[in-house]
Amino acid sequence: MQGDKHLAAHYSGVRAPLRPVYDAVAAVALALGDDVTVMPKREYVTFVRRRQFAVIQPGDRGEVELLLCLGDVPAEGRLEEVDAHGGSLTHRIRLKTKGDVDAFVRTRLRRAYDKA
Repeated sequence: MQGDKHLAAHYSGVRAPLRPVYDAVAAVALALGDDVTVMPKREYVTFVRRRQFAVIQPGDRGEVELLLCLGDVPAEGRLEEVDAHGGSLTHRIRLKTKGDVDAFVRTRLRRAYDKA
């Protein structure tokens, strides 16, 4: 499957240690509801409900970037404001270990899912 090849490429070589971070985020996203679809692309993976609510991609600083569609929610803590993917993705959380996929991340993923 093409998506599996993309996902394997995202987390190979020096990025291989980041795969558990992706796996932890994917598990949280899939647990949000039976209507979540995971769509691996060449450079990132998108999570969709009725519409896209999150994207995860390996970053350039030895981390994984979780981009969320949260609208006008103010930045707080690890939640940064961004303008990505044509403005639909509004916030980013940088993750270095699977331990970073904590209650803070789960809450923001839930908010993005609920908005979708």
